[in-house]
Amino acid sequence: MMKKDIKKIKLKYSNKIELDLFELSTLFSDYSTKITLPHRPNFYQIYLFEDCTPRLTIDENTIVIQPFSLLFIS
Repeated sequence: MMKKDIKKIKLKYSNKIELDLFELSTLFSDYSTKITLPHRPNFYQIYLFEDCTPRLTIDENTIVIQPFSLLFIS
């Protein structure tokens, strides 16, 4: 059995940590033209979907989010 090389991932550390909390309705009202186009964020996002079943398209694959789900995006 051959030993495979495993890619190492280096994280950049920073003393700066930011956290924004808001409802998705605010996000859509303020940035709807930007967030509905395909994009790749350069930051982490965490979403909590309570009583809804939104559809999300990631890399041309549409998924249905179940109610009371957490979604992590990096």
